Amino acid sequence: MIDFKELSKIDVSNYIEKKGKLSYLSWPLMVGYLREHMCDATIQARKFEGGLPYILTPAGSMVETYIEMEDKELWSEWLPVMDNRNKAIKEPDMFEINKAIQRCKAKCISEYLGIGLYIYKGEDLPGENDPEPNITDEQSKHLVELTTDVGADYGKFCKFFKVDDTDKLPASQYKKAVVMLEKKREANEDN
Repeated sequence: MIDFKELSKIDVSNYIEKKGKLSYLSWPLMVGYLREHMCDATIQARKFEGGLPYILTPAGSMVETYIEMEDKELWSEWLPVMDNRNKAIKEPDMFEINKAIQRCKAKCISEYLGIGLYIYKGEDLPGENDPEPNITDEQSKHLVELTTDVGADYGKFCKFFKVDDTDKLPASQYKKAVVMLEKKREANEDN
């Protein structure tokens, strides 16, 4: 039996490949891990209408792969067929479909075994790229007071920064928010 928790701790950072802003693991590496930890399992591309290994939708085309062992499907994963800008392709050629199938295999194996799963969370290494912290309670209180002092519409202010409330404002946006409100104060004084 596989130990997902232990396998998910394997550091594959030396094997990460990049395509634009996306990080991924090569399919031969992941098939190797599948064979190493589940020697009787296979990874297959799903066949759709007419035996095609992809499905066309109005939004683009998709492939699906699945892990199978002893005639039992264990896990599956879908992936769009994408171009070199990571945009869905509406009418792909077989080369593009094959590339999508191979990427989908790698992701499917990663999800099932846990190996390299952190890469698909947008991380390059476990524990890195944690979400940005929000402003402190004191900073939030200061912004609320400033919006009132300068006569700014609090709802519009929050909407501008795409937050429901100032306490959800990312810390990196605090200075910008203060400067914006101070400029509004200066404009009010000039009038």
